[in-house]
Order: sequence, then C-alpha cells, then structure tokens
Amino acid sequence: MASKFCEHFTKFWRTKPTSSVTSESNLIRCLGLFNLVVIGVGGMIGSGIYVMSGFAIRDQAGPSAALSFLLAALVVLLIASCYMELASKLHKTGSTYLYIYLTIGEFPAFVSGLCIMIMVCLGGAVNARSWSYYLDSLCNGAISNFTMEHIAQWNTGSPIARYPDFLAVVILLFLMLVVALGANFSAKFSVVFVFVNISVLGLVTICGLIFGDLKNWTSDGVDSFFPYGWSGTIQATAVCFWAFSGFEMISCAVEETRNPERNIPLATGIVMLIVTCLYISTTAALSLMVPYSSLSSTTPLAMVFVEIGQSWGRYVVSVGTLCAFTTSIISTFYVFARMGLAMAEDGLLFHWFRRVNKRTKAPVLSTIFCGSVEVVIACFFDVQNLISFSVNLILLCYCAVCAGVIIISYRPQSHADTGYQPVRAVDEERVASSTSVNLSAKATRPGYVHLKAQESYSMVTVINGKSESDDTVSPVEEDTAFHDAARITSPVEAVDQQIECNESHSETCKAQHTEDFTDRVDPGVLSKDSDRTEADQSQTGYLHSTFACLKPFMVFKNGRCALFALGMMSLFVLALSFCVTYAIQPLERVVWWPVLLFVLAAFGIVVFFGIICVHRQTSKQVVLKQHCIPLVPAIGIVMCLILLVANSTRSSWIGCGVLLAFATLIYMTYSVRHSNLNQKTGSPKRKNQLLTETENVD
Repeated sequence: MASKFCEHFTKFWRTKPTSSVTSESNLIRCLGLFNLVVIGVGGMIGSGIYVMSGFAIRDQAGPSAALSFLLAALVVLLIASCYMELASKLHKTGSTYLYIYLTIGEFPAFVSGLCIMIMVCLGGAVNARSWSYYLDSLCNGAISNFTMEHIAQWNTGSPIARYPDFLAVVILLFLMLVVALGANFSAKFSVVFVFVNISVLGLVTICGLIFGDLKNWTSDGVDSFFPYGWSGTIQATAVCFWAFSGFEMISCAVEETRNPERNIPLATGIVMLIVTCLYISTTAALSLMVPYSSLSSTTPLAMVFVEIGQSWGRYVVSVGTLCAFTTSIISTFYVFARMGLAMAEDGLLFHWFRRVNKRTKAPVLSTIFCGSVEVVIACFFDVQNLISFSVNLILLCYCAVCAGVIIISYRPQSHADTGYQPVRAVDEERVASSTSVNLSAKATRPGYVHLKAQESYSMVTVINGKSESDDTVSPVEEDTAFHDAARITSPVEAVDQQIECNESHSETCKAQHTEDFTDRVDPGVLSKDSDRTEADQSQTGYLHSTFACLKPFMVFKNGRCALFALGMMSLFVLALSFCVTYAIQPLERVVWWPVLLFVLAAFGIVVFFGIICVHRQTSKQVVLKQHCIPLVPAIGIVMCLILLVANSTRSSWIGCGVLLAFATLIYMTYSVRHSNLNQKTGSPKRKNQLLTETENVD
C-alpha cells in the first residue's frame, strides 16, 4: 500500500521531456506579427480597464491607481519576458501548462491548465453578461425589463442571476462560431473591434487633458493622490493584474505563428507597450476629471462623462466597451481550445479535446464545449464576485512560470530532464546493426562523423577517415555524452549532401559540401577542448569552482542545492509579503517587531538568492537563452507573491481550494492513468520508435 502511494506521488512530479516538444502540428501557421498584436491587445483590453479601474480608483488607491497600473505593468513585463522566451523556443501551444509541465511536474501543470480553462470560461460568461448590461444601459433598461416582465425573474440571491440573460447567450453563440472558423478568421474579425477600442481609450485620455483639474489630486491641503496610503496602492496593483492577464494569449498562438522566434517576443513587447500606455493615461484622466470618490465602481468610463456634463461621451465609451468585451470573449474561446488541445495531446484530458477540424484547422469540438459551458453560466448565474479568486490563480501561475525558468537553468542534467534517452543493452545491437548497414560505406568519406552507442557508453568518432576512440564516460557524464551524440548527428542533411557528391563530381563540389558540414557541426566535436565543455555541462546545478570553499556548507551534494535555495527563497518572500501587506503601518512608525521581521525576511531572500547565483547554469540552452537569470525571474516571483498576499481574502482561497480539489479528483481518476509519460522508455512502442528514427538517418 505504501509503495503504491509512493509510486503515485512520484508520478505527480514527473516532467515532460523537452525533446518531445516538436514543431509538428495539426494546426496551420497563418498568423503574422500584426495578427499577434491584434490578438494580444484584444485579449488584454476588456473588463480590467472598463470595469475594474473604477473599483481600483474609488475603493482602493484613489488617483494613485495610475501608479498601480504602472507597477502591475512592470511586474507583468518581467513575467512576460519569461513567457516570450519560452514560447519563441518551444513551438507548441499550451503556454503556462506546457512550461510548468517541463520544469515543475505533471500534477502542478495539470492543475494550472485546468484552472486556466475554468477561469476563461468564467471570464467569458462575465464578459458576456457585461456586454448585455452595457447594451441594456444604452436602451435605458428596456431589454432587462422586457425579460423580467414577459419571460422570467427570480430573487434567489447570488450567484443566481435575477433573470435569464438571453442576449448574452446570443453573443456567445455567435462568437463561438467565429472562433470555430479558425485563428486567421477570428484575428481578422477582431481587427475592427481592437481599433475602435484603442480609439475610445485615446478619446478618454484627450478629454482628461481638456476637462481635467489638478485639484482633484490635491484638495484643501489633503493628499488626495494617496488617500489610502501605499498599502492601498499595492492592493490595487493586485486588482490591476486582471487588466494585464491576457498577454499570455500570444504564447498560446505559437503553434499557429509564422516565424515564432521573431514574432512572439516582438508582438509581446508591442502589446505591452500599447496596453500600458492606454491603461495609465486612461486611469489618470478619470481621476483628473472628477474626484475619486465620485467615480462609479461599475461603469467608470461611461459615467464620468455624465458627471462633467458631456453625455455624448457616455454613448461613445459604451461602444468601445462593447468592442472590448467582444474581443475578450473571443480570447476566452481561443485560450480554452488551445489549452485543451495541449493537455489532450499529452493524455491528461479526454481525447476528443485534441480533434482538429480538417477544413478550419481549429479544435472545433473543444470550442463548442467551452461555448456550451459559458452559455449556461452567462444565462443563469452572476459570477462577477469571482474576480479576486481569478487573480489569485493567475498570480500563482505566473509565479510558477518564473520559478520554472530558474529550475530549467539550474536543474542537474539527466535523461528525464533533457529527454535524451540512451540506447540500452536490449536495443543496442538492433540499433547498431541497422546503423552500420546504412552508414558503413559513408563513414570512410572525408568529413563524416559516425557515432556508435555501446553498452559502456563509449564514443567512436571517425573524422577525415581517422578513427579515434574516446574514454568511457562516467555515470555522471553519461547524459552529456548521449546529449552530444544527439547533437552531433543532427546535421544529417549536410552529410547527405556530401555523400550525394559521387565520384563523377568535381573536387570543388566535394570541398564545398565538406566545408559546409564542418561549419554546421559543433566545433567542440572537432577539438579535444570539447571535453572541458562537456565536463562543465555535467556539472549543471553544482557550485562554481570559484566558490568551491562553500561546498561544506551546501545541504545537498547531488547538485540540487540551487533548487532547494529557490524553495527557501520563496518562503522568505512569503514572510516579506505578509509583513509589507499587514504590518505596513507599524513599519511606517518603526515599531521594532515588524522591522525585525522585515529585515530577517529580506536577509533570507538575499542569502538564498546568492546561493542560487553561485551555482552553474546549463551551458547548453536546450530551451531558452534568457538573460539576467536568475535576477529577472526572481524579481517576478517576489512581486507575484507580494501581490498574491495583498489580494488574499477568505472567499478567494475557498474558491482556490474548491478548484484544487476538483482538479485533483480528475487527475487521480483519469489523467494519471492516461498520461503519455506512462509509456516507458523500454516499452516495445518506444523501442520501435527508436529503431525507426535510426533507420531514417539514411
């Protein structure tokens, strides 16, 4: 019984091999840079600015909400740098789910992916009801009054709505059809709505400059810019995260993007710049036009024009609001379908989630399922109060991705981490014989590299007709050798080009292909200096030689001390977050106990961050080439946890607990048994796949 429990528990933390993330896809690469910018802006600008800005200004931060948006933008920019780098290197949809699966484990990845799918369903339903509410307000309540008088109404209380919202149902069904027609069609459909949206927010900014009054920031000698203090500004920053939460939608589109290495990072940067400027300028304009206490907490942009006597602006803003909600609903369908596709391809969700329509090249069944759930929620429920619960889950996912970047940079190299599986004794003879038949004649050609895997993991290299046998590698260097084997044999096209130069070709042709092959093979392979590089790679996660004097103080001797330090640093960040959030006033009065707690937490963060820095990063960037590691991801973790604690409420954590229990139930009953990782390396299916890949060298 205990052994079974341990076996299942270890399955929770198994990671997906990086080599299994290939560029093969049933989706079509049809999105360019402009399409990605449209998708990103359309997914980000929605209820975050049109609804939550009023709540942040009036009830939490006052005019300093503009700083809250700036702080949120800086934090999201750090997190987005991790997303854009991973997405540009991993050309596979899945976004947060995929990155956590590669670095932390299967169960956390499944929970994050399922929570995101549930959140986008709730978000789509909320946006659909908000769409209906805004249109109803333009008609002076005619739609809601007709529904309650002639169809149905009930007063059961939250979360049941007062009346069925059939207009929201119609909107959801129409936009579900748009998304089902494919990514290219939905992106083109969103262009007009995004343009109108940006224009409306720009109009609000201009009106703020014309009708604004600086007295609304400082009146009667009272500091009206920080009416709730810095603690209110930080709490509002957590709410402002909701406005930026759609940026990861760009990484969901990586599998349908042309030239993702260039377009994904560039589109993310452009979208962040556009949205941040619009959010800050709009929030500042709102607090300049009227006193913060006079703003509406539900419809701030529309009602502010009524307050200043410019009623025409109310209708213009309402049109922009409808456009924003439209693009946000489209993004919920898009993210749900792509996330479900990625999880189903890994065997963690039901197989019909991965079905892609041959004509539209889109996961239609998954889109229809998402639309059906959103229709039921939007028609009968009012889930507006779940906003804080959603922010908590978003912050947890962002924190996990930042931690994943550090983990993948400092994790000791092993077969499970890299995905490179050595050829064991069972398959060695079959692979070697198959290889020798196809390559024996080619191995004597000048410039050809031939690698043969032996049971002792010896490497035989034939270069320019000379055979050179390397020493048998130790178990510690075992992964490095086979990692290099996969890398050396990768320029197979160059080999084939050289072999195709038959005897009748000129010596110039042969020399040209030989030179091309030499350029494409890692120069370290052609030099004995590569031994030093391989030795460094095998020491990933171990102490730098410069800091060898610290070795006696390291808790773990297996190269995982940096990962332990990451966990301890996160705990100290949590302590610092509680101190900053709940003891800000005693800190301002310099009371000894919060000051001591703050100093100890900050000292612990610095110490464990330093421990991470003195360890070796991976020299072979299998996945990413992120700069400023671990500084940028560490700052992202700190800010995410501070905002998480600042936004914590009892109801939000109850919602997170319910979702976690639901995700655990599905994982234990279905996902853990159907995961693709259950296919062992030594299984017949894996053996045949390995042999087939070897035979394809010819």
